[in-house]
Amino acid sequence: LVLCACVVVSALRRGSRSAKFLAASWTAIILAGIERIVDGVGLYVATSESEAYMYYAVCFETLVTALGVADRFMHLKRERDREHSARVQLSTMVETDLLTGLRNRLCLQRDWASRGYTALAIVDLDCFKQVNDDYGHELGDRVLRTAAVAMSAADEERVHVYRWGGEEFVLGIHARSPEEAVLLTQAAREAIEVRIAARIPELRRAVTASAGMTPAQGIDFDDAFRTADAALLQAKRSGRDRLSVAGIAVQPGTADPQRDAKTPPEHVHPYGKTAAFLRK
Repeated sequence: LVLCACVVVSALRRGSRSAKFLAASWTAIILAGIERIVDGVGLYVATSESEAYMYYAVCFETLVTALGVADRFMHLKRERDREHSARVQLSTMVETDLLTGLRNRLCLQRDWASRGYTALAIVDLDCFKQVNDDYGHELGDRVLRTAAVAMSAADEERVHVYRWGGEEFVLGIHARSPEEAVLLTQAAREAIEVRIAARIPELRRAVTASAGMTPAQGIDFDDAFRTADAALLQAKRSGRDRLSVAGIAVQPGTADPQRDAKTPPEHVHPYGKTAAFLRK
């Protein structure tokens, strides 16, 4: 009895939750046991009703112990659920860009093999550093978030948007043909300027984007990214605010000379012939 009491008291001092149930359940048995000892040495004469005390004590101990076991299982379940939630949250943080809510480059490299994208495009906001310098980083962050929403809303089912870093985004595209991939990329790119102008009126300058795209079905991610990055560089060198496509043949003689003559050079699409061919 003394040993049991010492064990329970020691566990209670350490803050054991199960020890509280043990202390409650063993109290009745300890009292009944003391009553039996006192009766056995002749210091006390037990009545007929006292014979049933031990049975009542055992029933009470069984009930309380069962409650303690159930409580322990529930406590373990809550701990497991918390750990699972923490793992999910950590995994989400690792694969999600905290500023824009988009999936990040780690997620893109993992998705590349499983999602089977047919094209890859890199979209870069033009002269974004000037926005931060003129309006501050808080508004610059709003621009990035708005650009992310604009591209994601362009075609959520066929265009998956990832943030690569800084003002650079990557589009994983599901398209039936390279020509359709061009149109999807162009739609996502053009949506940026429109939505930013509508949602951030205090930004008194247009925020355009340049993009480089390549068909990528059956191509290793590194090769596809390298090709799209080269196309993006070509778009930047050609004057920005345009899409440059790698791997699509331009049909000669299909451009619109009148349109090109009327449009200022800085606004001419570098693949105007391809665009005219697609329209045709």
